[in-house]
This record gives sequence, structure tokens and C-alpha cells, in this order.
Amino acid sequence: MAYVFRRYFFAALAVVLVLVLVYAIYQLRYVAFIIAIAGLLAYFLAWPVEKLSRRWKRSTAVWTVFATFFIALLGLVGSFIPIISIQVQQLVLTIPDMLRRLEESSMGWSWQILPGREVVVSDYYTGMMDEIEARIPEIMGNMLDFTQSFVSGTATVIAALLIIPLLALYLLLDSQRLRSALTRCF
Repeated sequence: MAYVFRRYFFAALAVVLVLVLVYAIYQLRYVAFIIAIAGLLAYFLAWPVEKLSRRWKRSTAVWTVFATFFIALLGLVGSFIPIISIQVQQLVLTIPDMLRRLEESSMGWSWQILPGREVVVSDYYTGMMDEIEARIPEIMGNMLDFTQSFVSGTATVIAALLIIPLLALYLLLDSQRLRSALTRCF
């Protein structure tokens, strides 16, 4: 009897531990994502580091490859910024014209809901404007919430963009010690 109880107890304990582990992994998914990206970056930069470390000290090879990679990355991103800036400026300039054309083209829009009952879109413009004006405090509150979440998200992304290269640098500099420590664990 005690053996059966102990067996069910350990089975239930194993299920609970697995559930706790899954929950912990779920809670740490962002950290795991950052570590995975840093690991991939270190993996892709490891080959040139290994080639250069045959001639130079490993730390010099790592810093050289790392600096070259980030200069190339900044050059690539920098080449897209003017294109994106021009596109955004053109969009901002054409939005009023697009809205005016939408209003002009929707003046004749009408839907027949029921036989003999027709809804004309232009009849509802003033009602929509009144509704928007009445909801301005709610809209402003939503905009504030959006701004707060945007700033929070931006700070998170900036932190990740700082942590990922540092972690990749650490993985590249200490890859031999990490590899031997990992093999000793197994």
C-alpha cells in the first residue's frame, strides 16, 4: 500500500514539476529569445573569428570581427534610412489629398438597406464629426496609453539591442571555456 502511494505521489510530483518548468520557460520566453539571438549571432561570427585567431590573439580576432560586423550593419541600416525618410515624407504630404479624394468619391455612395430605404454616406459626415468631438477625451486617453506602451516597448527593444551584442561578444570571447564547461557537465 505504501509503495503504491509513493509511486502516485512521485508521479503527481513529476507532473507538477513539469508544469512549473513549462510555466517558468513561458515566463522567461523573452530572455530565452534574447539568448537564442545572441547565440545565433555568435555562431555566425565564430567562423571568421576562428580563421583570424590562427594568426592573432583570440580577443583581437573577436573584436576585429565584431567591429567589422557592426560597421557593415550600420552601413546597411544607414543606407535604408534616407529611403524610408523620403517615403514617410511623401506619405505625409499625400494624406490630405487622399482624404479629400475619398470624401469626394464617397459623396455619391449609397446603400439600399431595405426596399425603399437608402442610406447616403455623406449624410453621416456631420454625425461622425460630432461623435469624434464627443469622444476626444477617450481618444486622448487611448493615445496616452498607446504612447506609454510604445515607449515601454521601445525601451525593451533598445535594452535587447544592447544586451544581444554584449552576450554574443561574451560567447565569442569565452567560447572555448564555455565549450569545455558544457562538456564537463555531461
